Amino acid sequence: MNPVSVRKESFQEAAITPDFDNEARAMVNYEGLPPLDPKEVVTTSIFRNASSIWLRDSSGAKLVYEASTAEYEGMLVFDGTIVCVGSRDECPLDNYAGYYIKDLQRGSIMPALTSVGTALGLQEIPLERTTSDGPVNDPLLGSMPGIVDDGIVSAYDGLMFRTRDALLTYHAGVTSSITVPITPASGDSLNVGFLQGISTFLSLGAKHKLEKGAVMKRDAALHVGILHRGMGASVSMQIATLCNLLLNHDNSRRGQMFQVVYNGTLTLAVDAKNADIIASLLALKADETL
Repeated sequence: MNPVSVRKESFQEAAITPDFDNEARAMVNYEGLPPLDPKEVVTTSIFRNASSIWLRDSSGAKLVYEASTAEYEGMLVFDGTIVCVGSRDECPLDNYAGYYIKDLQRGSIMPALTSVGTALGLQEIPLERTTSDGPVNDPLLGSMPGIVDDGIVSAYDGLMFRTRDALLTYHAGVTSSITVPITPASGDSLNVGFLQGISTFLSLGAKHKLEKGAVMKRDAALHVGILHRGMGASVSMQIATLCNLLLNHDNSRRGQMFQVVYNGTLTLAVDAKNADIIASLLALKADETL
């Protein structure tokens, strides 16, 4: 038995180093901070030499084409609409000479990704408070200002567009984000708040909040944290508080949002890091009295 694993031919060829001359020139011209804003292509676009093409429908992403050994498989896009996908016979790209052409060099075309649970769109520099929306106050610790005692924080209100983190993420193929309000010392459960606020679903390539499509869903989910804490409310007190908020609604902004959760039209996202706490939450969800 041969102990050597023989790889297929395509793995035996060294990768071709891309040409980064334009990027290097931009770094010099802009003193290390070249603009990252997305460039809109309004004409016909041709993507050639694709090894596979994935498209999204109502059930998720699906593989719609996988290339053979031919050289001209690809996709034709006209004004943002996919005209044809497939081989050279199925999608005759040679008829569209003179348009924007991108050679994928056996790369893959797939739907853009979505970031979940990050602070993208809420801060410029993570460790600089003056460039950040700031952490959420916790009502269970008594740190909520009295003037907003019955309110609830929404990431939508603190959104910042065209931050470098958001644009770099956009260039990497992650074009949208479900952004959660910033919690203090998110790696330390002693300081993470119980009522963490409402997340929002936004486009990372938008220029500002009022742009069409910039905010795809204002209220994405309501977030709470049920955690072991060295001081403050116990786990049982936190779960009791959650039950009370779900069952006893008032006309405040906070009460209205928990009413929407109780009715099943808004997602409740719970931050829990312990198996027993998770089991208690699952039992709570199955409780028919709620």
